[in-house]
Amino acid sequence: MTTTTTPPPAPAAAPPAKVVALCGSLRAGSHSRMALDVAMEGVKKGGAEVIVADLSVLPLFDAGPASREHPETVRFKELVKGADGLLFVTPVYHDSYSGVLKNALDLLLDDLADKVAALVAVGGGRVGQGQALEHLRAVLREMSVWVLPKQVVIHESAGAFEQNGLPKDRDASTRLLSLGLELVLRCKQLRLPKRR
Repeated sequence: MTTTTTPPPAPAAAPPAKVVALCGSLRAGSHSRMALDVAMEGVKKGGAEVIVADLSVLPLFDAGPASREHPETVRFKELVKGADGLLFVTPVYHDSYSGVLKNALDLLLDDLADKVAALVAVGGGRVGQGQALEHLRAVLREMSVWVLPKQVVIHESAGAFEQNGLPKDRDASTRLLSLGLELVLRCKQLRLPKRR
């Protein structure tokens, strides 16, 4: 008499990582959005889902219930809570990151703990872009975010992109794609059990 054993079921595949992209420029066709689109291709190649948060609909933060309980704030917070990683691209204003991103971060308060973030700065000059990311990095560190050491800085943005939105410098494209890929990798490595 022969007996057969049923192999144990294969473990369920982990769901794909989820990334929320945040663009610090609200201007249509901005160079920041062009850079974001390239970096998002890297995220997608890494096998993650990515969605761009619409920061234009958020109320101004005032530390009171009017902004904290605004329907768009609630939707934004839920979107971010469900993400493993965050992709930030900011224009550089006065050697710092944009007020659009600062407002979004203030509305999130304590919703970013243990998430992974990748940073990109796009500026019109030759200097200052790195300092803008150091400011953003400091704020995210205070919010308990794991920020990737690697970052991408694009200088002299007025001449940095083709009309189709791709960087003229092939190395810049490679760095943006690589950043998106690394973000997904680190999200998978640092993924923590979801709190109940």
